[in-house]
Amino acid sequence: MKKKLIIILSIICIIAGGYFTMEYLKQKEKEERFWKVQEARIEKYIHYNIQDVKSITFIEHKISPMGVPHIKGYINDNRELWFDAGLDDNDTFERKLGRSGELGKLI
Repeated sequence: MKKKLIIILSIICIIAGGYFTMEYLKQKEKEERFWKVQEARIEKYIHYNIQDVKSITFIEHKISPMGVPHIKGYINDNRELWFDAGLDDNDTFERKLGRSGELGKLI
């Protein structure tokens, strides 16, 4: 009797662990898609508004303590030309694009 109980509990634990692992992986995939879409939007915005952009490097994705997603990066392999795009409720970043003084001169 005790052996059956242990086997049943083990099977339940394995099934529950598999379920929670799958949910975690789905959430991670959803986050990755979100960041990729936002990176593409930021690239498009930068290429449209700044001349002579050869490359854009994204260095950090994070969510601030207030729950605002931020993407940090720089252009043309020059860390002096950094930007920090904060996304608001409407998934826009144009009003919240922090940038270095050097990058501001190029806009």
